[in-house]
Amino acid sequence: MEGELVSEGRSSSKDLTNSSSRKREKDSVADAVSSFAQSFREYVQSKIKDIPRPTCQETYTVVSQVFGISRSQIIRAVKSFMNGNPDEFLMLKELPEDEKLEWVLLRLTE
Repeated sequence: MEGELVSEGRSSSKDLTNSSSRKREKDSVADAVSSFAQSFREYVQSKIKDIPRPTCQETYTVVSQVFGISRSQIIRAVKSFMNGNPDEFLMLKELPEDEKLEWVLLRLTE
């Protein structure tokens, strides 16, 4: 019993080895996650760069042809699409005519 009390107060070399091993394992997992996150960021950035940005004239032409849109909404929408994600403008171009106004108004409320 006396030997048990003495060993309870001290760390054994086995405990230190396990602790050290766990720390290395956590570090390697953290490094792997960090590496994956960086690679994913680079992939997303490369895909965004692949989408050609529309010109101001193209954006204005498409937005101004939306039925039922006011002049001030056209200007605000052009600004929104020029500063936004190119996919959102591409979606406007691909939508049926009767859905374009709703898409532009949604973009203006964001």
